[in-house]
Amino acid sequence: TKECDYAVRIIRALSKNPIISVQDISSEECIPMQYTYKICRKLTRAHIIKSHRGSTGGYELCKKPEELSLYDVFKAIDTNLQ
Repeated sequence: TKECDYAVRIIRALSKNPIISVQDISSEECIPMQYTYKICRKLTRAHIIKSHRGSTGGYELCKKPEELSLYDVFKAIDTNLQ
């Protein structure tokens, strides 16, 4: 799905940066801002990424990129996936 594609692109942006804001992710990966927020919330609930609040806040990966599988990312986005 489009959300799964965006999720992979978000993970790619996060793998290049220690902490990155939603605005920077959206701009770097050409993803509409509302999708970026929505997908980041889903990935946070799945413990794939974590958020940092504040003016220097943003998101970061909870695991190293090589420890994540596409299945983990897709399952976080599409909960009906088995």
